[in-house]
Formats: sequence, structure tokens, C-alpha cells
Amino acid sequence: MFFANKWFSRSHKTVNRLLMETLRVARLVDELGRGKNVIFRESIFAGKRPPQAMTERAGHYSRWKLVLYDGTRDDRQLRLLERLRDHYGNDEHKALIANALVLWRSQSVSTIKGYVDDESFPVFQEVLEDANGPVFFYEGADEIIPSRWINVLLRDGKDSKQLSEAEEFHLYDVLYHIHANFHQGIVTTDDVRKMARFGKTSSENALLSKLFRKWAAEGKVEKIKSGRYRFLKDNTPRKTASLWEKLKGEVVINPPRSERVVPPSGTTPQPAARPPGTT
Repeated sequence: MFFANKWFSRSHKTVNRLLMETLRVARLVDELGRGKNVIFRESIFAGKRPPQAMTERAGHYSRWKLVLYDGTRDDRQLRLLERLRDHYGNDEHKALIANALVLWRSQSVSTIKGYVDDESFPVFQEVLEDANGPVFFYEGADEIIPSRWINVLLRDGKDSKQLSEAEEFHLYDVLYHIHANFHQGIVTTDDVRKMARFGKTSSENALLSKLFRKWAAEGKVEKIKSGRYRFLKDNTPRKTASLWEKLKGEVVINPPRSERVVPPSGTTPQPAARPPGTT
């Protein structure tokens, strides 16, 4: 990977040193190593696709080619940048790196590391370790996973989206069993925010408040104080059979309610009795 792809780096390579030195002495130009970062920044701030740099052979030498995208601006990309600047307290450098990680999410982290130099690497690491950030690093697969609020923003152009019935069921089930067993049943809005990977916009805060009011009305939680709740009891239906049992065919998956009979754990289902004289 050549230095041209290091979008967050000051590394540079002068091809014609004599020309560059002449222009510098004349105070017409200077080498600051900011060119690539400015190109990337201006593309993102204009709501365009991120630029691409490619290297190719040109006779006995190599040359690099820069691709800049034109066309209509993408309002979702602009909204993404706005959200990230707000999330990181108007830290523009961190917001741009976070934005780049979202845009490069289809690439492996090992590849993306080549775009960042030692100066920007600590910020790169902070973004990946941010529990409420736009992405998280799935080390086992060497890939970047977008947070839920990023997926909602890029897919639907919204800051938040109501949880589906399945998402809410899974969220409650996991939270209950973690906090009932290890936290005396106490759960906070920040716990739910991290587990659901919500952002911190007003709409997502309203969604959290609505979710806790719903759980309180259903008798699942009680409010202790602002942002702090206690689970009352486990209201989630427990699994009656393991996935392995279902796949083996020992348990019928989703049978009619009148036929939902599950054999005790450790026993083998017996075939139904046959009428006398049959085989």
C-alpha cells in the first residue's frame, strides 16, 4: 500500500525535488503533507463519495491515480457527518476518522490500518473502542460492524427507529439475565443504550424513555429514580427445547398450541401406542 492511500497521514514523496525546492525558496509553495487529508475532508464535507487513490505501473516507474466523485450530494452522508461531529463534541479530526471507518466498513481493519499514520492511529483506536460510537471492531473476523444507529441512518435516513417485536424481545431477554444475575436486577438507561447500540440524539432518548414506560406498564420493571430501574420478574417465555433438539427432530418447531408437549430433559420421546394387530 503506497503512501498515497494514507488519507490520515502527512507522509509524502517528492518526485521532482529540484522543482519543489525552487518553488519553496521562491515562497510559492510548501510541503506540509496535508494534501491528502484536505482532499478527503472536502469530499466528505461536500456530501460526496470518499476519494480513491490507486497505483499503477507506468513503464519503469509507478504512478498513482486519484479518483474524485461528482454528482448530487448525498444528504445521508452529510447527516452522518453532522451526527459524528455532535457525538465527538465538534472534534473534527475524530469525526472525520469515524466517518471514514463507516465508509470503509466493507474493508478489513488490517487494510484500513494502512490508511492511517502513527499520528492519527491513537484517534483511530479511540473510535473503535468507543462503546457508543458508530462502529465496533469484531476482532475474530477482522471486520468493522456498524452500530444500529448507523444502519438506521444510512438505510432509512433517520436518527432512530422503533425496535421490532423480535429486537425488543431479544434486548429484554439478554438484559434481564445479565442484570438479574450480576447486578441485583438494577438496569440503567445507559445499559440499554449500550446493549441496543443507540446513539444520544433526542429522538433516541425519547425512544428509550418510551421503552421503559412500556416495560413498567407491563410489570417488567419499576423505576427507582431518573435513568435507573429494577427488574421485577422474568416475563420472557423460556426456551422449551434446545436448537439441537429441534434440528434433530425430537421437538416439533412451533406446533399447534394444543400439541405443544415437550419431553422432560434427558428422556427420549416414545412413539405413540399402535392399535392391536398393527405393525
